[in-house]
Amino acid sequence: VTDLTNYAMPFIRYEVGDAGVPSDDMCVCGRGLPLMKELAGRTSEILVSAAGEYMQNPFSGRLEHIVLETLDIRQYQIVQETPTKIIVKIIPGKTYKDKDTETIRKLMHSLMGDLEIEVKLVDLIAVSISGKRQVVVRKFPIKFT
Repeated sequence: VTDLTNYAMPFIRYEVGDAGVPSDDMCVCGRGLPLMKELAGRTSEILVSAAGEYMQNPFSGRLEHIVLETLDIRQYQIVQETPTKIIVKIIPGKTYKDKDTETIRKLMHSLMGDLEIEVKLVDLIAVSISGKRQVVVRKFPIKFT
């Protein structure tokens, strides 16, 4: 990102950490620069399945609504500690039951494969340095080809 109209603090070659899907389309302006088909999210929020596939939040979209409402979860955070271990932090609601923990574990296995899945019930999910609560955290680097 380059913002040269901001004379106080221009951003030059600032890496934003966004992941996207490239497009083969050509821009109507005729420049010939690469285009993106879609923005897929932050690279730091990509999980790695047991099969080595990269995934965004496995609970996103309609599934997130089902998980949060059906299991009465106030907040959650998925933390991939290593390529083989995921911790799902849950702030349970009033009607959350012990069997819901096993439901989450099974759901994560079905989405992520044969990884170690630990579900922790917590009172608080800490916010990041920026003040935002990260829903997905990966604690190891991955290479994009």
